[in-house]
Amino acid sequence: MIRFTTWALKNKAAVILMTVLVLGLGALSYFTLPKEFMPSANNPAVNVIVMGQGTDAGTMAEQVTKPIEKAIGSVKGKKHVFSTSADGYSSIDITLDPSVDILSSFHFSKIFI
Repeated sequence: MIRFTTWALKNKAAVILMTVLVLGLGALSYFTLPKEFMPSANNPAVNVIVMGQGTDAGTMAEQVTKPIEKAIGSVKGKKHVFSTSADGYSSIDITLDPSVDILSSFHFSKIFI
């Protein structure tokens, strides 16, 4: 690091040239990269959050998270289910296959307990 600092102090013109080149390439990239205001993205996911004040993590896992995971087991097209339980909090993240329509995947009468 000391050698680089010494070189930079001795070669100010080279440092300025590299700085200008990096800034120029950054500006060129900014203006030439394709951009969309609202790009289309098909990443269907559902997040279920349950709050239970005063409930410990074990109770939340057994009485809240596991029954919801069991009910989610019948959802068509699910790829991943990730759940987290903590004191007074439970979160279940469901990732669906992009080819599946979210509304047709969930049969709300079956899921709600």
